[in-house]
Amino acid sequence: EDGKRALVEQLRGRFADDALSEATLRRFLMVKAWNADEATVMLQSHVRWRAENLPVPPEDVQPILDSGAVAYLGNGAGGHAVLVLGFKQLTQVDWSVEGAMTRHLRAVAHCAELAIAGMPEGVETWTFVIDCNGIRAPPARFMQEFTRLMQANYPERDHKIILYPIPWFISSFVKSFMVMLPERARGKVSFLTTLDELCEETGLARPQLPERMLGPADNEALTGGTILEVKAGGSMTHRHQVAAGDSVKWSFKVAERNVNFELRFVVAEGDTSPKGFTVQKVDKTNEGEGEFTAEHAGALEFAFDNSFSYMRGKSVFVSCEPAEKEELAAG
Repeated sequence: EDGKRALVEQLRGRFADDALSEATLRRFLMVKAWNADEATVMLQSHVRWRAENLPVPPEDVQPILDSGAVAYLGNGAGGHAVLVLGFKQLTQVDWSVEGAMTRHLRAVAHCAELAIAGMPEGVETWTFVIDCNGIRAPPARFMQEFTRLMQANYPERDHKIILYPIPWFISSFVKSFMVMLPERARGKVSFLTTLDELCEETGLARPQLPERMLGPADNEALTGGTILEVKAGGSMTHRHQVAAGDSVKWSFKVAERNVNFELRFVVAEGDTSPKGFTVQKVDKTNEGEGEFTAEHAGALEFAFDNSFSYMRGKSVFVSCEPAEKEELAAG
């Protein structure tokens, strides 16, 4: 500890004019494995970044805060600040628009600075909640830039990283998020299913959470979903009943690798209409989606063939839900 304290003082001497706290100096030394020279280079870049980017005027990022893409919720258990990233809102952003990424990263910095200022003395870390309501995949482009920002300017700030709501049957999909995190942060990640778990982990009461996070959870984050476990060398089918005139949106996603897929319509038993037919057929695919309107009563039969893979079973998430009238009209 004496050696580390000496390194802190050495670093302080190199930034005497910047009034950096001991906690800040320690965090930058920790992330650089207590190498003072490497920490110096990192801190020099950080000091320049702060001078060029902070403070962030609230009015510059208010539309992003209002959208729910980024939020600061105050302090939770142990005085740790709680921040939220809304993955659904972030996946809806057109990142090709000039300045979109910069504005969203400035919103993150604005919330991070509020969190730091609001935590009690002696508390230096926060809880980040990743709101996964209604998503199929993480906003990868944003997360790459977000991770760079946090690593460069807010190292060693994570107390917990919570992904919520994560139904147990799609956890393998969302764990792909882990590769976007620094290795040291991965051990702080938890996957929560229920609102009660979220409140317990963050120390926040339900009224402190954004309204959108009080909606479907408890394995209902993806409506109408079913998980299928297709054995190695085997196949499996899943049927979704439809009445005449029903219109549905369907989709599937394979957790890892691929399967042969066929979607068939099977006419209800006793119906004198023509027999069923193939709606779509694709070999070695990992996802698909579409819409279907039934002219007759029957069932959509999802067939997943894994006979070509003798060593590896496949997990497939299948969703089939009513199509909105507006979507049908637009189509």
